[in-house]
Amino acid sequence: MDADITNEVMTQKKDCRLANFELLRIVAMLLVMTVHANFTTFGAPDFDSLKSNPVSTFLRYLGESLSIVGVDVFVLISGWFGIKLTMNKLGNLIFQVFFFSFGFFLAYLFINPNEALSLSGLKSIFLFQGKDYWFIKAYTILLLLSPFLNSFIQDVHQKGFASVLSCYLLFMFIYGWMEPESIHFTMNGTSALSFVGLYLIGRYASKYRGLWINLNKYYDLLIYFGLSILLAVICYFLLGRGIRTTLDSRLLNYGNPLIILSSLYLLLFFSKLSFSCKLINWVASSCLAAYLLHCNFFFFGQYTSTIKICIQNYEFGWILTFVFIILLFTFSVFIDKLRICIWKKIQECFSFCSKL
Repeated sequence: MDADITNEVMTQKKDCRLANFELLRIVAMLLVMTVHANFTTFGAPDFDSLKSNPVSTFLRYLGESLSIVGVDVFVLISGWFGIKLTMNKLGNLIFQVFFFSFGFFLAYLFINPNEALSLSGLKSIFLFQGKDYWFIKAYTILLLLSPFLNSFIQDVHQKGFASVLSCYLLFMFIYGWMEPESIHFTMNGTSALSFVGLYLIGRYASKYRGLWINLNKYYDLLIYFGLSILLAVICYFLLGRGIRTTLDSRLLNYGNPLIILSSLYLLLFFSKLSFSCKLINWVASSCLAAYLLHCNFFFFGQYTSTIKICIQNYEFGWILTFVFIILLFTFSVFIDKLRICIWKKIQECFSFCSKL
């Protein structure tokens, strides 16, 4: 992922994006939306739900373990290709974020002016709320650090890179995952520090193709599904033993080593596909908009309430939920195409003024 998050994947030919990675980007965003439709909306299953509906409980855990990889995949893609930070791409990202945050604010001035003009509503415009677009905040720090990370990666030899990465992963495994209360700045894999680690993992995997990377692509996919099923089974088993704390704070967060490994092998599977599709490239260039839309301060409550209506009131609620996610994703892409047109006009104005 480059500074634009959605526009950096290139083939060896200039300006020609790799459709396999663009498809992965789309899949990752849909997985993020699925995570928010599962545990984020309903919470983790409890012991009563396990006893009353064990199959549904296991399927919910399986769905969460399959989809929790979405965020890690996005950052691993950044590491795979390396971030090439420019002011234009950083400006594009900032404009994209505020296009949605300010756009929703203006819309809610007419829909619900009391909420829009509340302190929380005003703070949300500039992402001052604690969890407003947390991914954007963490990723922006990664962007700003990327020139220094790239210099280190370029200058260090493989053994040195492996040593530094190993020490980092060991530290994060002990203090960031096994005992996350001991250091709060890792934030269960949602911090910029965690993103730095994912970036380095992706870069190492791309630069040094060892045997564990050069497996048949179907083995990669099998590992992804196998690890996801393993996590679901462990969570299901522990829930039956009443161990909820372990489930919530350890197994199903972005910093879990098994989830990071699962994310990596999903990326490796897509990296070994080879095809071209202009439609996929066109859609993927705006897929970040789906995150900015459904996670917006003013809209996220509506997103989760719609999911609840689908699941709780209809027999085939998960099918309706899937359709809703696809429609919302599609809508966000078309909205972002309007944003891209506006951004191009802004660039033209800057270019014209710079020539005066």
